[in-house]
Amino acid sequence: MANTEGEKRTTTMDDASPLIRARYTYTVIGTDTDILDRLTWQALFSYKQESATVHAYELGMSAEVDRVDGVWLLRRSRAVWYQRPKFRDEVTVETWSRGVRLVTWLRDFHFYINGDFSKPAGVGSSEWIVARRNGHKPIRPREIMSDDDIAALSTPQFTIDEKSPRLADLPALERPMLIREIGYTDIDHNFHVNNTFYLKYGIDAVALFEKAKGTLAETGLDFLKVDVSYVRELSFDDTVSVYVSRGDDGYLVEGKNQGGERCFLMALSTLER
Repeated sequence: MANTEGEKRTTTMDDASPLIRARYTYTVIGTDTDILDRLTWQALFSYKQESATVHAYELGMSAEVDRVDGVWLLRRSRAVWYQRPKFRDEVTVETWSRGVRLVTWLRDFHFYINGDFSKPAGVGSSEWIVARRNGHKPIRPREIMSDDDIAALSTPQFTIDEKSPRLADLPALERPMLIREIGYTDIDHNFHVNNTFYLKYGIDAVALFEKAKGTLAETGLDFLKVDVSYVRELSFDDTVSVYVSRGDDGYLVEGKNQGGERCFLMALSTLER
């Protein structure tokens, strides 16, 4: 989804510092837009992941993760749009490490459209753990880098309140809105479903929920904020059942595997800020 060829730009806090904050620019292509030519949430999360991945390598963090035979695993990802980009717009993702909290690595984002850096068009955050490549057992940050080294590569600014509550459980629902068998093309190099596909599962389930009520508008679905917690990995040939509940400010979505175990929780907000 991310088209970075010849478009990557980075910024530093000053000429002598590492790339504490970096910017990466992507052109919105047709396959990354919805029925109204707006950038999809799935594509935005792809931009976030690509930017975070490249920046972690530029900072040297991922080299240290490789040294302990670890992999990055996403645990939570959030984003808010104030203005939605459309087809052929250029979206610049600014990202930085915010440091660690216990075993969690924190990262934040600003989103800009068409080179207007006067005010972000959106903001985001993500939470990661590092786990063993085999078995995905979590690795403590201190086993990877010293506290001082992590602090030297991070800045404490956060874009979404770091004390935001965890997503609430859904009420008991009898029937899923979507049942999906996990295909081979859903799987990434960590041999599990890539985080961007959960957006597709959740939003497709919400569309079916509204269609069943006869309230799916021709203008499509529009969300101002998306918050995803990744609870349990899904792998090739698994089956995910997706449940939807309507709340006061949007939708709550839950995905469960074939054993009834929760795999993800998602909140999609439609409220004006």
